[in-house]
Amino acid sequence: MNPGIIPSLNDHIGHILLNRPEQHNAINKEMWQALPQAMAQLQQEGARCVVISGEGDDFSSGANTAEAAKLTSFDEAREHWHAIRDSLCAVYNFELPTIAMIHGVCFGGGCLLASACDLRVASEESNFAVPVARLGLALDDTTVARLVELVGPANAKKLLLLGDSINASEAYHMGLVNTVVPAANLKTTTDTYAKRICANVSSSVISCKKSINRIACKEAFCPEDNDKEVVSAFISQVFQDKLKSRRSDKS
Repeated sequence: MNPGIIPSLNDHIGHILLNRPEQHNAINKEMWQALPQAMAQLQQEGARCVVISGEGDDFSSGANTAEAAKLTSFDEAREHWHAIRDSLCAVYNFELPTIAMIHGVCFGGGCLLASACDLRVASEESNFAVPVARLGLALDDTTVARLVELVGPANAKKLLLLGDSINASEAYHMGLVNTVVPAANLKTTTDTYAKRICANVSSSVISCKKSINRIACKEAFCPEDNDKEVVSAFISQVFQDKLKSRRSDKS
């Protein structure tokens, strides 16, 4: 298993820990690919619910930009993006209920990962952003549809078009997270949610989740054109220049 993804099981509650704290749990390609495998492993071992969290101070700063900065061809960019896209879809469509336990930064791909989960419990200190427009990137229709499903078109436009970060209170009021609690209560509250799910009849829980997802599911209007647009953005000069500027600002 990838060291950036640590699965564990405790009393039918599966846990996935994003384990790159020195990089604010930025999710690299291998982690995206390992995530669905780890979740399937936990289900096989008897999990009835899976909690995703981040090691250290943050949930996740998003996809690994240092990795994206090395992309030079359309094929490389497509492989990189599809690893992200397919992992997000796998989390959303995973049979068991999933809970994102969010603290600190929850940006970009990290926010999209949390959005793909069924429930989101956040600490009061959490911050959220999907700054694709600031970087010159794009998202596929299916990923955007999941965000719209949670927060509605107006708030989705606010998140994506402005690219600003929002605090936990605003995230709660727009529907991005289910619950906001003090940091000291985050784990206890999340564990309570997970235990209550596990105490219910598993077949009913799974059936309810499948039904809700079928009702909420929205197909991409132009999947091929949309995919080409998203992949091309990774190797665009605009995106690469933005990454260089960000690295320069940090040095």
